[in-house]
Order: sequence, then structure tokens, then C-alpha cells
Amino acid sequence: MLPRFDLCYQGMQGILASLCLIALCLSEVIFGWIGDALWVRIAYGLAALLLGVPMLSVSLAKIYLGISGDVRTNNLPRIFQRK
Repeated sequence: MLPRFDLCYQGMQGILASLCLIALCLSEVIFGWIGDALWVRIAYGLAALLLGVPMLSVSLAKIYLGISGDVRTNNLPRIFQRK
């Protein structure tokens, strides 16, 4: 199967976005740029864990699928097919 370069490109964009989000959130947790309150630091720490890490894993999966070429786009899932 041929590699899908569009999926690789989307995966690289996702990795860049997720790493920026994680870096922003962790810098807020460590240095407290936005606010010194504890709840602000906790909220940004949770945002890094709940948003950044899943975004990173999905982006890595997109790159893997793009490189392996094991993606079928011509068959719709059964829920979208007419009977």
C-alpha cells in the first residue's frame, strides 16, 4: 500500500499543536504567568493532561497510519451505508 502523505502532514500539525499546548500549560504550572492562584495552576495542569496528551497520541497514530498506508477510504462504515 502507498503511504498517505495527507495523514502524515495532519499528524505533524497535531504533534506541533499538542506540544505547544503542553509547553504552555506546563510553563503556567511551573512559573504562574497567568495567575498565581493554585486553582489556575491546577486547571492548566489538568488541561495539559486531558487535552495535550490525547492530542499527541492521536497525532502519532495518524502518522503511523499515513506511513503504513493501511487506511481504506473507499468503504464507508456500515452505519452510513444505504440499505
